[in-house]
Amino acid sequence: MKQFLLAAHIGGIKARLCLLSPEQVKSSKNLFKSLHETRYPIGDFQDIVPMVRQFLKESKQVLKSDNPIVPDKACFAVAAPIEHNKCKFTNLNLQIDGDRLVQKLGIGKIQLINDFQAIAYGLQPPLDGCDYVTLQKGKPDKNGLIAVIGAATGLGKAFLIKQNGDYRAYATEGGHVDFTPHNDQEFRLSQYILKQMGDRNKNIPGVSVEQIVSGRGIVAIYSFLRDEEHYSESPQIGPIIKAWQKEDGICREVVDPAALITAAALAKGDRLCEKAIHMFVEAYGSELGNFALQFLPYGGLYVAGGIAPQILPLIQEGTFLNAFFQKDCGKTLLEELKKIPIYVVINLKMGLKGAVRYVTTYI
Repeated sequence: MKQFLLAAHIGGIKARLCLLSPEQVKSSKNLFKSLHETRYPIGDFQDIVPMVRQFLKESKQVLKSDNPIVPDKACFAVAAPIEHNKCKFTNLNLQIDGDRLVQKLGIGKIQLINDFQAIAYGLQPPLDGCDYVTLQKGKPDKNGLIAVIGAATGLGKAFLIKQNGDYRAYATEGGHVDFTPHNDQEFRLSQYILKQMGDRNKNIPGVSVEQIVSGRGIVAIYSFLRDEEHYSESPQIGPIIKAWQKEDGICREVVDPAALITAAALAKGDRLCEKAIHMFVEAYGSELGNFALQFLPYGGLYVAGGIAPQILPLIQEGTFLNAFFQKDCGKTLLEELKKIPIYVVINLKMGLKGAVRYVTTYI
């Protein structure tokens, strides 16, 4: 009977699944040559089981198979911390239990890994030059630690260490560390977010960096500039953002407000959106500098996630790296930061690529 492998990247909004054959992976340098691949909106399913069943049913039709498609092994890269092969999403009312999935789906073995751990595995050398663009050449150390940070629905962080000739990736929850304002305007922004959160929950201790450096952070910055700094909304953008906020974001499958604000900023026709993205880029660059000082990733520092490729021209303009270097760490450590190679990942399937690598190598 033909064998199959399943890899999936389940983010905060979309899930991407792909089916592979072990023979195909073994004989091809391209781990991404899948038999079948598709994406689903997370909001369309209350549980992962029916999603996977639908995918396997579609795979059977695509492959014109007379027999049901039942993978031997699977890796699910999920946007949540993993404990005992289980996870609970931080931004969704969704839980996944790997052992339960084995029972329900009949798959031989299923391993859950963090989505940024998967992205780190996807970044394991050697990389295809089409996967990234260089922001700072630095002085790459082939044995150095590799780190990855990425803003999307939330803010993810992970690192990759070379051990006995192989690489092992480790996830963190560094997106939930406290946000540190660097000027009066950022302080007012943090107070604005704290008040907005306090209106919903009186026990909020502070503002995390993820609440600013993420897709929802872009919307929070935009709202702050509108409400507190008195920037005028455009008639094209304003009503859409207000409608989305009135629905408390439940229509995000239809409208992505962060993408809307980003597109308007790139078109340079909306002053409020331009200022919001400028503040976002500064905060993102500053957090990248924090991350670099914490890990000193001489093997490479990768900026991943769905937002960076969208705003790549703005990241390359200089504000991002200026904020990266704005650290009170002394001349010696600033010189160390200059040694770190920095790349922007433009391959949006890097998490899925890492899940493929994991299912073929570590399970």
